[in-house]
Amino acid sequence: MSKVNLNEISHNSAMGLVRKVLDMGVLLAEAYIDTVGDLKKYRIKLTEKFTGFKFVVAKKVDSLYTVVSGASIVAKVTRDRAL
Repeated sequence: MSKVNLNEISHNSAMGLVRKVLDMGVLLAEAYIDTVGDLKKYRIKLTEKFTGFKFVVAKKVDSLYTVVSGASIVAKVTRDRAL
């Protein structure tokens, strides 16, 4: 059994979400992602896998960009209603 760390699991989950959105036909211009681990390495990993749009990778991205703060609130309300 190979070892996978939590950062890698988080990275793979984020990339899976980006892939799913792209496969749905959504035209992305930017994606804002909260960093897990080294933010420069994470941004490089994302931009090498997905081309054609900008990745903003930062610590506490929701406190830096209002669009992310708003999306976070909508996601939490949606989750709470689903539960």
